[in-house]
Amino acid sequence: MRKLILSAFLLAAGTITFAQKLDDVQEKIKKGKWSEAREKLDKADAKTQATSEFLYYKAQVYSALAKESNDSSLQAAALQAAQQYYTMESAGGSKSMLMAIMDNHRAAIQVHDTYYLAGIKDLQSQRWQSAYNNLTGSIAAYDLLYKNKVVASPLDTTSVLYAGYAA
Repeated sequence: MRKLILSAFLLAAGTITFAQKLDDVQEKIKKGKWSEAREKLDKADAKTQATSEFLYYKAQVYSALAKESNDSSLQAAALQAAQQYYTMESAGGSKSMLMAIMDNHRAAIQVHDTYYLAGIKDLQSQRWQSAYNNLTGSIAAYDLLYKNKVVASPLDTTSVLYAGYAA
């Protein structure tokens, strides 16, 4: 009986500690402190990094930082995290994509919008290669949204046309 109680206590303590790590990240996101949220995400242990919740927050934080700094590597990491999140959650059964649904798929939509707006700025500045790269990223993010039934249209025609123009 003591072993059972001790095991339950250790399991509960581990769960609380695990949840606290991502609660700190969520608190930083709510306050708009993206750099601090990124630091917390980057310091997370391997067990935390393997969760879908971590991937969702990573997509959200990295996309916001990429929007602020116009950093394409952060944007690519945000898209990759969003793709991994949806892949992991699509196998989740009845709890599938709960965080994304509760947040109205904001992280994935933000990834798409950041790529799209950066592509438009590059088009206006006649930086063709950068515009093409950003707009193809926008298309990849839109495909992710369509594949997971967030948007109804199978094609983001504006991004496709602009990407073709940039190419």
